[in-house]
Order: sequence, then C-alpha cells, then structure tokens
Amino acid sequence: MKAPTSSEKPVVLWRPSGVWHLKTLAVVYLVVIVGYVLVDRWLSRLPEPYRLRNVPAEMTPWLHR
Repeated sequence: MKAPTSSEKPVVLWRPSGVWHLKTLAVVYLVVIVGYVLVDRWLSRLPEPYRLRNVPAEMTPWLHR
C-alpha cells in the first residue's frame, strides 16, 4: 500500500447540512400527519357499536356529577 501524496485529494466524508435536516424532518412530519389522517378516517368508518362505549357510572364518578 502506498502512502498518499500531497497531490491526491483526500476522501471527503458526507456531512448533512442544516437544510438536509430540515427537509428530512419535514418529510417525517408529513408522513406522520398523513398517516394519522388516514387512520382516523378509516376508524371513523367503523359501525356505530364499535365506536361507542358504555362506561358504568361507578367507573367514572367525576363524569356524572
């Protein structure tokens, strides 16, 4: 293996910039928000008995004052 000379360019490692971080966070947030909206819409289409809960008054006395 030969030693690098001063005329050879060193290997530059890629380092993310601030803009790259902002774009990545924007994509992540967009995926999370779209996923939440899709799941919410899908769950809202369930039939009524599955969306309603009958909680006994003994379980939640603060709701029935």
